[in-house]
Amino acid sequence: MRKYLNLLIITILVFSKANSMPATSSAADFLKVETSAKVNALGGAFVAITQGSATAIYNPAGLIFHKENILSFSGLPWIGGTMFSSVTYIEPIPKYPGITIGLDLTMFSTMEIREYSLTGEELSSTSLFDMSASFFISYPLIKDTLGVGAGIHFILRDLVDTSIFGAAFDIAIIYKTSFLSFYSPKDKNLTLGLALRNIGPPLSFDEFSSSEGSSGRMPSSLNIGFMYRFLKTDNSSLYFTAEFTSYFNEGDKRYKIGFSYSPFGFLSLRMGYQNGFELKSLSSGFGIKAGKITIDYAFIPLNSDIGFIHSFTASLNF
Repeated sequence: MRKYLNLLIITILVFSKANSMPATSSAADFLKVETSAKVNALGGAFVAITQGSATAIYNPAGLIFHKENILSFSGLPWIGGTMFSSVTYIEPIPKYPGITIGLDLTMFSTMEIREYSLTGEELSSTSLFDMSASFFISYPLIKDTLGVGAGIHFILRDLVDTSIFGAAFDIAIIYKTSFLSFYSPKDKNLTLGLALRNIGPPLSFDEFSSSEGSSGRMPSSLNIGFMYRFLKTDNSSLYFTAEFTSYFNEGDKRYKIGFSYSPFGFLSLRMGYQNGFELKSLSSGFGIKAGKITIDYAFIPLNSDIGFIHSFTASLNF
């Protein structure tokens, strides 16, 4: 009994605070947390960004613009001793130009939960573990202009003595245009993105489910946004990005904006803000590129007495 009580406390601590809607949260809220440092630094506004491995997760249609293989590792130490991590791999298919595939493994784990007897003797220990294994693919409708993409997620939740499986899918579209270009009419400086993410049937939680079954719902969302690049030269760039996210099953809406400025080719400075997330709003960070390796970092102050968290991503292009 004590083990289940500890489970309940940890779940409330992580997900009700992380998403600020405990009564209507979904069965796989860990999918709503950004693990990528670049995404975190931009306030989560990423549906119209076509650079970096996180493109696969937030808008797989944007993979049509990738010309190199990418392997990335992300880590996000979260509240309550929990941890989010992900490994993402992107590979263009040379035989079919524009078609790119992606693989991602995202994991969430908690600190160890120990069970004690009434006399204080330790009986056993356990921890929570969630995982999503995903496959993505993109297809160009108009070369370097318009593309579509899709993804499928296989979800595992390990809750003490119960393992729960599920699946969800994504569909997305992306479009680039030279509308209102300040520096070159040939450069497509405006990007529009739309993605439906985590669409799927409810997970069955058995004894953990509420009578209405709402706890089994997926965090399905509609994501619409744009990216406008004000400046682009060989050594510098400046862009603004914005996104609106609406979670169908929870009534949760978020507005996100982000800025990125690269004064030099190897350095990117980023800031972001999102409204509708009780725990955090502002964020900042940077990216440093050295040859084929890129290191991204995000600093995220939390709107409470918890303090702040850090996000890290290391990527290899080859």
